[in-house]
Amino acid sequence: MGEQAFKKQLWQCMVGQALLIKQNIETRRSKNEFGIIVWQFNEIWPTGGWGSIEYGTVGYTKGQVLGGRWKPLHYWYKSTIYDDVMATCGHTDSNTTGCYVNNDAPVPLTGTVEITSINFASGAESTVATKKVNMPAGVGQTMFFDLGKQVDGTTEMLHAVVKDSTGKVLNSNFIPMVEPKNMKLPKAAVSFKVATAANPDGSVDITVTTDKVAVYVTLTTLAQGRFSDNAFVMTPGAQKIQFLPIKGFVMSELTSSLRVEHTAAYM
Repeated sequence: MGEQAFKKQLWQCMVGQALLIKQNIETRRSKNEFGIIVWQFNEIWPTGGWGSIEYGTVGYTKGQVLGGRWKPLHYWYKSTIYDDVMATCGHTDSNTTGCYVNNDAPVPLTGTVEITSINFASGAESTVATKKVNMPAGVGQTMFFDLGKQVDGTTEMLHAVVKDSTGKVLNSNFIPMVEPKNMKLPKAAVSFKVATAANPDGSVDITVTTDKVAVYVTLTTLAQGRFSDNAFVMTPGAQKIQFLPIKGFVMSELTSSLRVEHTAAYM
């Protein structure tokens, strides 16, 4: 009972939802079966339910965001799950780790896919496999390959990065191989610093820092707007993201209400 227990429960619900839908859609994209639609998009109450957007009545329900507050799943929809080009990995029937690259874009894909492993204890990221990619235009063009071993998801997670022929990153996907409760994560100290002034385009820089691997770092605020990225994975160091304000944004509300959560803090 209490505020902290409730925050933990809500965070676990949101990340659990995101992981379940991520796994489901990545599996379906590997088979190129039928079409995929979202159910459900929004919550009409501010709850930990199935919607990827929390949308209450702005001006009536305190704390709601105009247009809806993005949950972790909605950030993942944008960054990987529904990206035209995506790579991911999973367990195979032959007890190895298999991966695929999917091109749903209306143009051919030429470039590379690199699979790396992030060690939870050390924070080191090492290359597991690099493959050249030369795929026709989508929809549903898929290239499969096997890593030849079973990844130990309790001590590491995979990171798949697809680049085009110029080196531009088209997709960056962090791939858990076990449930978060089974990850042997260090107790990372995660902090943030908000810029004192907005950028010319109105966005506000936020620098997030961690001393150890931090999984599904999630920022939350009462301020009106959304983040450029959220529920992300960090290795030791700093990462800069932006808060993208909308009508009704107040800088003091961002700085006073901003907080950060991550897996190790709740497991």
